[in-house]
Amino acid sequence: MKSEGRSYSLFIAAFVLTLLVSACASVQVVEKIDDYAGTVEQLRARLVENPRDAESLRDLGVLHFMVKRYDEAADFLQKALAITNNDAKAIFYLGMSLEGKGKDEEALARYRQYVDVAETSPYRTLLEGRFEGLTREVLQKQMRSLLAQEGALSYNATVRTAAIFPLTYHGTDPKYQPLGYGMSEMLTVDLGYVEALKLVERLRVEALLQEIKLGASGAVDPSTAPRMGKLLSAERIIGGSLTVTDALDVRVDIASVRAGTAERSETATQSDALDNLFQLEKDLVFRLVKEMGISLTRDEREQIQRRPTGNLQAFLAYSMGLEREALGDFDGASSFYGQAVAIDPTFERASGRREKAEAIKIAGTKEKAMSGAEAIEPPPEKDLRGAGSLMIDRLNNLQMGIGSSFIPGPDSRKPTESVNGELLPEAPKPPQP
Repeated sequence: MKSEGRSYSLFIAAFVLTLLVSACASVQVVEKIDDYAGTVEQLRARLVENPRDAESLRDLGVLHFMVKRYDEAADFLQKALAITNNDAKAIFYLGMSLEGKGKDEEALARYRQYVDVAETSPYRTLLEGRFEGLTREVLQKQMRSLLAQEGALSYNATVRTAAIFPLTYHGTDPKYQPLGYGMSEMLTVDLGYVEALKLVERLRVEALLQEIKLGASGAVDPSTAPRMGKLLSAERIIGGSLTVTDALDVRVDIASVRAGTAERSETATQSDALDNLFQLEKDLVFRLVKEMGISLTRDEREQIQRRPTGNLQAFLAYSMGLEREALGDFDGASSFYGQAVAIDPTFERASGRREKAEAIKIAGTKEKAMSGAEAIEPPPEKDLRGAGSLMIDRLNNLQMGIGSSFIPGPDSRKPTESVNGELLPEAPKPPQP
C-alpha cells in the first residue's frame, strides 16, 4: 500500500508539473491582450475620467497592435489622431496596423505624413523609412501582377507620358559605369520641370527592370519598347548609351521610341570633354523636348539650366549611390551619397538621397521598423496577474502541498504503541485454514 501511495503521489506531482509548464508556455508564447490586463485597466480608467485622453487611446491602440488585433488597434489610433493629428507615434502604429490588415495603400497615406512630423521626432525616420520601403514593395507587387496577366493587357498610354531608363555604359573604364544611372537621373529631374510632359516614376521603372531581370543593358530598343510602354502605360520610352573614352571624353546617344508603333526618333548624340558633362546633358534635354514638339516657358528653361553640383567627382559618387540603391544595397548607397556630400556640401540632392537611404536601412521592412520603435520606447512588460495567473497560482500551491504532510524521520515507537504511549490491543490471529 505504501508503494502504491508513493507512486500515486509521484503521478499527481508529474501531472501537476506538466499542467504548470504548459500553462506557463501558453501565457508566454501566445500573447493576448489579457497579458497586459493591468496596463489596459489603468488606461481604460483614465478614459472614464477623460474620454478625450488621446495618449491613453494611442497606448491602447499600440497594445492591441502588439497582440495583432489590428482592427481594434486601428480604431483606437484613429480616435487618438482625431483629437491630436500630429502624434507621430500614433501615425506610425496606425500605418503598421493598416499594413497588418492588408491595406497597403492606406498605410502609405499615413506614412507619407512624415513630411509633417518634426525633424527632431525619432518617429520621423521610421515613418519615412517605412514609406520608402512599402512603396517599393507595392510597386514590385504591381509589376509582378502585370507580368502575370501581360497577355491580356492592352496598350493604353496617356499622350506625352515618358519612361526614362538607365543609360547603358560602353566605356572601357568601369569606374564611370554608374554615370549611366546619374545621367538618367538628371534627365528625369530636368524633364520633370516640363509641365506638358508626364514622367513615369523612376521607382516604377526600376521595379519593372528588376522583375524582368533586364537591368540597364538593352533596356531601350524598338523591339522591346511596345512591351515596356504597355507595362508602364507610357507613350515614349527614352534611353540610350553613354561612353567615356580613355582620353576622358564622353559621348551620349539618346533615343525616344514611340511604344505604340515602335517608331524610333532620330538619335540625339552629344560629345564633349567629361568635365562638360552637365552642359552636355542640358543640351540633350532641350533636343528631346524639341523633338517631342513641346514649347518651353522661360521659367521651365531656367529650371532646366540649374546644375545639381559643380563638382564632377561629387556627381560620380552620387551616381554610384544611385546604382547601389537600384540594386537594393542601401548601406552602400548611403555611403556613396555621404561621399558626394563630403566633396560638395551644397549638393542638396545627394543629401536628401542619403537621408532616404538611412531611413530605409532603419525601417525599410516591417521587422526593422518594429525593432526601431522598440528601441525608442520598449513595449510594456506583460502583466503576470492577468488572465491565466489564477490557474498558475493554484497549480503552484497544489505542487507545493503534495507530500508536505509527511515528513520522514526517526520513530522510536513500538509497532503496537499508540501516539499517547498506550499499548494497543493485539491484532487478532489469522483464521485457520
